Amino acid sequence: IELIVNRGLSFTVFLELTVLLLPNFLTMVLPMALFLVVLFTYNKLSQDQELMVMRAVGVSQFRLARPAIIVGCLMCLIGYSVTLYFLPWSYEKFRTLQLAMRSDVASLLLQAGRFNSPMKNITIYVQERVGENDLIGVMVHDARHPDRPITYMAKRGTLVHTYRGTPRIELVNGLQQTVRAKGRIAMLYFDRYSIDLTESGPSGEARYREPRERWIDDLFTAEPPAIDPQDVSRYRVEGHQRLASPLQNLAFALTALSVLITGGFTRQGQVSRVVAAVGFMVLLQVAALGSAQLAVKHLTLFPLIYAAHLLPIFAGLFLLRRSERGRPLFPGAGLMFIRPPRPDGHEGGSA
Repeated sequence: IELIVNRGLSFTVFLELTVLLLPNFLTMVLPMALFLVVLFTYNKLSQDQELMVMRAVGVSQFRLARPAIIVGCLMCLIGYSVTLYFLPWSYEKFRTLQLAMRSDVASLLLQAGRFNSPMKNITIYVQERVGENDLIGVMVHDARHPDRPITYMAKRGTLVHTYRGTPRIELVNGLQQTVRAKGRIAMLYFDRYSIDLTESGPSGEARYREPRERWIDDLFTAEPPAIDPQDVSRYRVEGHQRLASPLQNLAFALTALSVLITGGFTRQGQVSRVVAAVGFMVLLQVAALGSAQLAVKHLTLFPLIYAAHLLPIFAGLFLLRRSERGRPLFPGAGLMFIRPPRPDGHEGGSA
């Protein structure tokens, strides 16, 4: 939005950037959407007393839960396709296009008489612009290397593009100031100097790829100096999250099922159960996020990531199995459970 409003970026490029972000968005939205669908569907069946009728004719709890479990498994498969393939592919395309647009637009729309920050750690001041590419009175502060910031000042400059399409400022008759050790400043006068306006820095090294841009094998095998030593735990946790997060679809579906269909019909309605299901879902989401944060700080705690996604699945299946045997999950809560008919043909009673 900033690039469209302030930089003149076309709406078509904005749509392309948005579409490339969809896989990252889907990994968070799909489990919650499935939870809400299961919650709404089974709550409606309960309000219309259809669940009670199906139990009365002998439909077991697992048969009632089967459609939601099947959909949850299908959503898990979709989730794995997103996290293992579409997410790293689309996010890498997004970052590449985003940086290219920022560099290109920023170089063409530098405003005279103000300090411009076209990208991180680059500040450019232009006293006057002549035409589209000629600059008068240019100052560039380059802090892409925090330990060695450089300031350039020149009488004139020109905006050009390299053969690779990256923007560059050609400075003429200027001065370079570099901060050395112990705060000493080194000065260098030049007749002509070129500055690349890319995030890779003046040396032209490759752009540092974030964990979300990398494939699953790279997340588990990347080692320094290919990555920052401080980011090793982030890479490993990102890999574990991609393997565990799709299971959240089935976990959320079973959470809604275990709360709604393990009890019988009550005249008081389902409001308390719906609220309880939402509360459990929020707790599961907090547990998933918290386990990831703990694993980043202490990598040996990465099994907590899998536990936060697998335990709700086993707990939901256990509660469904327990309620199928006619045992109340909350004794004394006034919930009614209708047992299915026994094999000898006698109808089951209610507990």
